[in-house]
Amino acid sequence: SARRFQPFWVAIMSSRNRKWHFMLARYQLLSLLFLVPQPRVFPQVERGDGHAEFFWASMSDEMYSATNLSQGFRSHISKGGLEVLPRELPSNTPGTPWKLLLQTLSFGGENQQDPVGEPQFAAVGNRLDLHYAALSEWYVNEECGIEQGWTILKPPPAHAGFALRIEIATFGLHAKIAGDGRSATFVDHAGEARVAYDGLRAWDATGRDLDACLILAPAGFAVHIEGEGAQYPITVD
Repeated sequence: SARRFQPFWVAIMSSRNRKWHFMLARYQLLSLLFLVPQPRVFPQVERGDGHAEFFWASMSDEMYSATNLSQGFRSHISKGGLEVLPRELPSNTPGTPWKLLLQTLSFGGENQQDPVGEPQFAAVGNRLDLHYAALSEWYVNEECGIEQGWTILKPPPAHAGFALRIEIATFGLHAKIAGDGRSATFVDHAGEARVAYDGLRAWDATGRDLDACLILAPAGFAVHIEGEGAQYPITVD
């Protein structure tokens, strides 16, 4: 069939705090067919104070949803991780052109990681925390995007050495790590860049910066932190 161009929203996650951003772009389609999802109902949000649109709304005890009108995306967080996809689609585009799911799987030393287990959720306004045994994961939804981070509360059990590792599974898109190890680009099966992930930084309780980098892992990617001499808790942002 004939090749044609159609406009749609592409996600770009950038800035020093790894936030999700959107820009209008054009993509070359060649006889692509997307499944049409079933209709879903999302909670309406108040916008009177200028911040409530970014609040996390509870869909159930273990699922939260948020929209971001400024950036044009919607997101869901559950035990299965963070799912981000375009909030609205052009009328002539069936289905979802892309979707990314990130799930924190394990935490530990360089040579041994243990599953993080099931989280306990705590939502306050535009911040959502997922509390695990040894660390917490958090997301802040604001006008410029979603900020993701982790707080490592204590060294992992039987920790040998100083290197720490957080493993994250990816679904829908896969990561390509940049040469500096501090940023990544998520691409689809056709190799089209959809999401940029950058601004990695880590520091300890005294404010001392720690070396940190992104590396590829079997399920997706991992955050490697050099924790020698660090005072806990350690923040990864």
